[in-house]
Amino acid sequence: MDDKEKALDRIVRRVFKSLRYLLLFSSLVAIAGFFRYEWLSNPQRRNLWNLVVRTSDSSLSALSKTRLGFFYEGLFGAVVTAVVVFFLLRLISPNEEVVSHAKNTLLALLVGLLVPSFIFSSTFAWKLITAMYDDHHDNTGRWQAAVNEKESLKVGLRERDEYIKRLEVRSCPVCSKQPRAQPAPNVIGSLAIKVFTRCTLRNAAAMPSDIFLEVFDTNDASYLKGPVGNSYLDATQNVSYKRGDDNMSATFVETYTLRPTSSLMGEPIAALRNYIGSISLWAVNMDSFSVCDFIETTVVVNGTEALVTRSSKAITIPMSRGKTLTLNLPLGGIKVPKQ
Repeated sequence: MDDKEKALDRIVRRVFKSLRYLLLFSSLVAIAGFFRYEWLSNPQRRNLWNLVVRTSDSSLSALSKTRLGFFYEGLFGAVVTAVVVFFLLRLISPNEEVVSHAKNTLLALLVGLLVPSFIFSSTFAWKLITAMYDDHHDNTGRWQAAVNEKESLKVGLRERDEYIKRLEVRSCPVCSKQPRAQPAPNVIGSLAIKVFTRCTLRNAAAMPSDIFLEVFDTNDASYLKGPVGNSYLDATQNVSYKRGDDNMSATFVETYTLRPTSSLMGEPIAALRNYIGSISLWAVNMDSFSVCDFIETTVVVNGTEALVTRSSKAITIPMSRGKTLTLNLPLGGIKVPKQ
């Protein structure tokens, strides 16, 4: 065996050794991915599978291929290349062992499979990064749209309240001149919790009916839980559903007020930091919505915003009549006005 053949043999050995290490590394990654996949919840598995399928389709589209066409051409080309190499080696070196020819043929087959695999893997990795960025960009845009919509609703409510006050002055000029008792700035005189929710419609063409009933829900489903027990909230059953910008969701606002007879009335505002709210989102229609992906709560004490929290965690809504979603609201971040 001359120097050229020895050098070629060393190269072949190194290539096979590299392929073995690559196969071992791929196997370890596949095993780790399998165990991590088993720990995912069913919604997370569906989201991961949709991401992989969407990225795969995008990669094949970038390569101007279909799934069947890409893998068929890659496998067929590799097999044809291996067969041609085998017969060429037999023709050029008929006296050489068949095992040596088979090794070289196997090497040609592996190279033929690795080239399209490398092209697809590189394209898939790039498309995966762009898909994750696009999803993040879309989620951020929808979140900002929900916040802007909530702000527009607040402006509309403020203008309505101002209009009602002007009407009160016109109908009773004396009433506006009578002094009103104002609660102490650091004592609870009134408390309201406004919950802005965005949910995905089960049927994009069917919006739930608005609710306009000027009555209160007094079934003690919503309350503030603290050191001295529960302080119950009344939910105003007056909800208007608005279609979201994506036409696949709806937004609405629910209001909960602390009962005038509650033991919290007259207590320091700082006492609310020891309470946790349990809010029953009764307006989440189980038949109409499948997932709620944005909830913003605003706690108003004595007419002033004392706490605003936002959550974009997707909450799946089961098809179960008679049940509602319950929102846990820690009040540890309540702001106390300065004297």
